[in-house]
Amino acid sequence: MKRKQNVPKFVVVLMCLLVLIAVGAFAQSNEGKTWDDAVELFNHAMAAYNQARFQDAIDLYERALVIMRELRQHRAEGIVLYNLGNCYYYIFNYQRAIDCYEQALAIEHDIRNRAVEAGSRMGLGNCYRSLCDYQKAIEYHEQALAIFRELRDRVGEADSLRELGNCYESLSDYKRAIDYYEQSLAIDRDIDDRYGEAVNLNNLGLCHKSLCNYQQAILGFNFQVQLSRV
Repeated sequence: MKRKQNVPKFVVVLMCLLVLIAVGAFAQSNEGKTWDDAVELFNHAMAAYNQARFQDAIDLYERALVIMRELRQHRAEGIVLYNLGNCYYYIFNYQRAIDCYEQALAIEHDIRNRAVEAGSRMGLGNCYRSLCDYQKAIEYHEQALAIFRELRDRVGEADSLRELGNCYESLSDYKRAIDYYEQSLAIDRDIDDRYGEAVNLNNLGLCHKSLCNYQQAILGFNFQVQLSRV
């Protein structure tokens, strides 16, 4: 059972760069590097990222970033910074990820790239949750949720709701966590995201177990097991 890709993290990023190719095609950096060089590095970085070779992806993104900054391609710069934040997050370098997400957020908010802005806010929320700063994580996830709803991005909305549930579960506020998980679960079922549905059912089972609601916990775990076998 494979998870459907999250559009703001991958497809939108690539589409934005394809749109920008014509903008900087004839410009050169101080070292004679062109926009095509930057795009080639970006594409190699994307391939490394999708293969979970995060350090290789970081090296390639950093090289692309230098060229994009010299060419003053701020929209592309924000996208690369966002992708760098994702890479650093997955190698558990949360402080470096936060720095990249914040830089991306400043650019994307300024140019009104709402999809990547939402992704950056979610990334910051994930980092702060990993650092056990749950209140700050909740703040960023609520901001991301509002943007995903504005964009009518159902996958992003479900992810944000689930992350909010994770935060409240970490704070032992199981009833509020259950409310967010149930909202996320309803969307996952509506969009036929079986992976997200299974994760939410497992999370609900854990919350009900913590509240000693064992029958509800068992029900959630049983459904989760059934989905995992599909």
